Parts: sequence; C-alpha cells; structure tokens
Amino acid sequence: LQPDAWHYIIVYESGDLAASAASLADGQVTGGSELPAHSVRPKANFHFVIDSARSGRHTMDGQLEVGTSWLRQASGAPYVGWPDSRYYPHPPYTDAVGVCLIGDLNRAPVSEAQHRTLVQLVRELQRDLNVPKSHVLFQWELGPNATHASNAEVAYAANFRRSLD
Repeated sequence: LQPDAWHYIIVYESGDLAASAASLADGQVTGGSELPAHSVRPKANFHFVIDSARSGRHTMDGQLEVGTSWLRQASGAPYVGWPDSRYYPHPPYTDAVGVCLIGDLNRAPVSEAQHRTLVQLVRELQRDLNVPKSHVLFQWELGPNATHASNAEVAYAANFRRSLD
C-alpha cells in the first residue's frame, strides 16, 4: 500500500446492469446497457468493482472484486488519457482510487448489499489513505458531466454521503 499516492476516491457506475470486473477490463458490454450486448467500450481496469446480483453466476450481490491496478498500486481507469485525454490529465484522476458500482442509477437503484459494501470500502480507504470526505467524489461530479447529473445520481450521492457520517 502506497498511502501517499492516493488523495481521492472516485465512485463510478458501470452503465451496464450485468457487468463485472472482467467484462469492464475486456471492454465488453454484457447486457442491460443502452449499448447493444457484446458491444465494445473503452477498457477499464478499476481498483475495485462492486458486483450486482446480475454480474455473473459466480458472484454475489455486493461482492467486492479487487482489480490488478490496486494490487500493483498503479493508476486505474479512468486514468490519464482514458477515454478522452482532454478531461483526465489532472487530479483528481491521476491520484484517485477508482471504485466502480455495477449498475446504472438511471435505470435501477443500487442494491442495499452494494451500498453497504461501498460504504465499508470507502470508510476503510479513507482511514488507511487519509482521504477526507471532501475528496470522495462521484464520476458525475467531475469533468464534462458535472452539470448533467440525473436526479437519481444526485439523490444517491447525498444518501451515500449521509452514510459516511
């Protein structure tokens, strides 16, 4: 663990209701997304992925998967240059732990199991890495999407932050 390397935690949503760490790393859309099943998207090796009940037959709802980028203490996705370098060349992206929730809040809420896992993981990362609550961010609060968060995303972020208190 390199605690001085990480100053932010960014929470993402996969946009694919049935994704997993493997499908994200392979750049495959597995289904339940606005994109056709088995479409290709940018490959994403997140530090942590929190599975949904739909993620696969060998996963449980709320199961935490640890990515190889975390094991190597390397930049995860999105990283500098992913997928559009205009938005990702500076902090918080370059020194953030990336946590991906499998799902799409605009189509289905985060499950209670996923929420519990996310809260526990973020609390542990905050403690171990000395990351303040103000540096725990959601993907839709950054870059070009900062002003386009849906009501579901805004509501979930507020609920999540209350859970950290």
